[in-house]
Formats: sequence, structure tokens, C-alpha cells
Amino acid sequence: MARAASAVEEGLAAAHMETNACNGSKVAEVEEGGHGGRVNVRHAPRADPPRRLKRSARWADQQGMRRALAIGLLAAVAMTGSAVAATPLDGTFRAQKGKVQAGSELSFKVSGGGTKVGQLRARLLETCQGEGSSTMTTITSNATWTVRGGKFAARKKEVRASTTYYTTFEGEFTSRSRVSGSIRQIAYRAGKRCDTYKVPFTARRG
Repeated sequence: MARAASAVEEGLAAAHMETNACNGSKVAEVEEGGHGGRVNVRHAPRADPPRRLKRSARWADQQGMRRALAIGLLAAVAMTGSAVAATPLDGTFRAQKGKVQAGSELSFKVSGGGTKVGQLRARLLETCQGEGSSTMTTITSNATWTVRGGKFAARKKEVRASTTYYTTFEGEFTSRSRVSGSIRQIAYRAGKRCDTYKVPFTARRG
């Protein structure tokens, strides 16, 4: 009887030796036999981790990542769309009053299905070396600028009547009939350098 009681106590003690099921612990169950006080100790199978909870959490994380990625792609598309310039219509574009340097004029022609800019004409203030003030000068250019992606930008060199001209003309068509940009011309004549400096402008077709 003493041995049977001792076995029961040992079985009960074993039954309480358990740790967290998620860490791989075992749970013991004690059964007291009906003959001779024999005690059977049966170990229950290892407890499985909460798989459903893990799967739900993983699914929620994946859905959140997908939403964030979708929002990021939409934002990128929106930004890209707003940054794309327009292909201009053929025709003459002119700077309106107050849309270029005070008292100045500017015009040019778009051709080739919105791929070429030429026939540049402008009246701008010009400052020459050795002169204390600026004077109004007429700028003309026979050069052609190529439009790519609704934008054009280049520095053109021309020589006319012993004068060398460097005309920098750039712009971006914000719509098919509107453009914003800048113009600058440097002229070398009789050993003197004259410069209009960079002048911003806004022009529209018609």
C-alpha cells in the first residue's frame, strides 16, 4: 500500500510539471488502476500552437501591405501624370502683356505636329560691357528647337553680320496651348559682349 501511495504521489507530481504549450512542454495525466493500487501515467500529446491565430495575423499583415502598395502606386501614377507635359498644337505662341519682362515682347512658332519650335522673335533689355545702362534690343533667330515630351531646351549658335549670337531657349508646354519657359541671348560684336540675361516668360497660342 505504501508503494502504491508513493506511486500515486509521484504521478500527481509529474502531472503538474508542465510549461507553456507553445514552447513544446508535455502535459501528464494520472490514472489510478483498480488492481493492486497500480498507477498509470499517460502523457497527453504536445499541444499545437494556435495556428488559426497565426494565419489570421499573417493574412491581416499581407492585406495591409497590399493596401499600402496599392496606395503608393496610385500616388506615383498621379504624380507622374501631373509631371507629364503636353504636346502643343501647331501655330504661333505669344507672350501676353505682363507675362514677360516689362515692356518686352516674345513670340515663336510651333510646327511639325508639335515637334518643332522656331521663328523666335523677342524684344528684351540688353546690357553691354562698358555701358552703364541697358537698352532694348530685338532678338531674332533662325534656329529650330526640338520638342520632346512637351519640352524643349537648347543653346543655339548663329553668326550674322560679323556678330556671334548664343541663344538659350527653353520651355515646357503645360497644356496644348500654353507654355512657360525662359530665354537668354549673348551677343559678341566688335569685341564687346552684350547679355540679356535669363528672362522667364509665359505664352499661349493665338
